[in-house]
Amino acid sequence: MVTNDSLQTLDTHISSNKKCTPKLVQMLYICTVTVVVLMMGWFLKDGDPAWGRLNVPDKDFLLPEPFNWV
Repeated sequence: MVTNDSLQTLDTHISSNKKCTPKLVQMLYICTVTVVVLMMGWFLKDGDPAWGRLNVPDKDFLLPEPFNWV
């Protein structure tokens, strides 16, 4: 699972750097990188933050109708 691996990596990084950098600075850095990567995917891939990884030949992943974010 990608999410679990990234959280474990971030947790290890934050734990090992407790005394080097304040936690607030680390969290701002991590959040900034995450937002930049998502926005790049959104703008460069026409609104696809998954960077086209969900495009599978001969398969369509359609959004349910009606679709909203709430």
